[in-house]
Amino acid sequence: MTGKNETAWKKLDDKYEIAQVVESDKFFTLDVEQIREFREPRLLTKVDSRETQPEFLTENGLGILPLSRSRFLIAQIDTFAEVPKAPAGDAVQMTVPDLVGLTSGPKSETTSVLRALHSGALSHFLGEDLKITTFGRMGTGSFKFGIDGFPHPVEVNGAQIEIDAGLESGRSLCLVEAKNRIPATFNLRQIYYPFRTWGNLSERTHEIRNVFMGVEGDELLLLEYQFENPDVMTSSKVIKSERYQLMSSEAKKFDVREATAAQLIRVKADDVPLPQADSASRILTIINLANDLGGYISKDDVVDSELFDIRQAGYYPNAAVYLGYFERVPGGLFRLSQSGVKIAQRSTSAQIEGLKRRLCGDEFTRKAILALLSHDDAKGRVESAIRGSRRWGSLSSSTVERRAQTFVSWAKWVLRGSDF
Repeated sequence: MTGKNETAWKKLDDKYEIAQVVESDKFFTLDVEQIREFREPRLLTKVDSRETQPEFLTENGLGILPLSRSRFLIAQIDTFAEVPKAPAGDAVQMTVPDLVGLTSGPKSETTSVLRALHSGALSHFLGEDLKITTFGRMGTGSFKFGIDGFPHPVEVNGAQIEIDAGLESGRSLCLVEAKNRIPATFNLRQIYYPFRTWGNLSERTHEIRNVFMGVEGDELLLLEYQFENPDVMTSSKVIKSERYQLMSSEAKKFDVREATAAQLIRVKADDVPLPQADSASRILTIINLANDLGGYISKDDVVDSELFDIRQAGYYPNAAVYLGYFERVPGGLFRLSQSGVKIAQRSTSAQIEGLKRRLCGDEFTRKAILALLSHDDAKGRVESAIRGSRRWGSLSSSTVERRAQTFVSWAKWVLRGSDF
């Protein structure tokens, strides 16, 4: 699977020999007019995680950073930070107020920040009474910084940044970078550029606090980062982390026993494979992405959204087909079904309840749920059920194992925060 970004990078390298120039000169500077010949610059240069970085950059050990609105640095640099696993133990439960904009508005990163703010999760995490005072796109000032392993200082002047939220108290300005997923990595530029820009703008009257926020369904991961050397972007470290569960004021715990006693739901699509898409929350993410794009989505949209890597481009749309939320249509597109449109229009809490109910109606997820509840071998039970199925029984052993793992992951997601 090759996305439009990947194709454009290969064409740029063919024309300008980027990898070869970096090998000899240690860096290459690319401008927007060079990029625009092959791809919209905004789409090509938006690299938010190591997992979604184009193969051309990864294979050549390259990274990209904006120097201004029109120039980009390409060098053998690693600009990504690992996102640590959520803290062990129960998540802190916070209630989201029953406000129309929070429950029925778009499932955007801005809405996620507002849910976290109005539930009290952000104030609880940071230990301050906070008010939202800024957000949106702006330009950086001028500053220089270092990157571990790169021999030259990097100079930035007027690059574009986006502030998902600036939250202020009397003594702090907390800059939030929000994601509608919990990725394995993210680009340090997304917190470092705002940190340096607002550090200059605040004239040191406020402490700048850097917060990374990942959201999947009703789960919220908050991380506070600090730069041990403010002049070195790669000197970041996590100084605080917490996991929250954002509950609707009207939400009730999902009754797993009742849902697994209902009639099984047949898979309607004839040509859909058994799913390999371990994150149930990401199924909701891709449904909402399709809804934002007018009800249709392609594999290129999946890749270029920066939400999924190339390997996952077909996995999650096909999982949504399997569950009845997408339909395949000509041209390699996926279209929201009636069930998909219905769930996309619900609040976050209602989406989670709806997906849990659908998963409880799936024969393999139900077997995994019941096995987990009885402390049995869930993966083994599902593997046996797949092999014994008339429809799916011809799969190889390795495929059966991978598919069974998906159903077990779904079952664990259903049980999390539910009554059983």
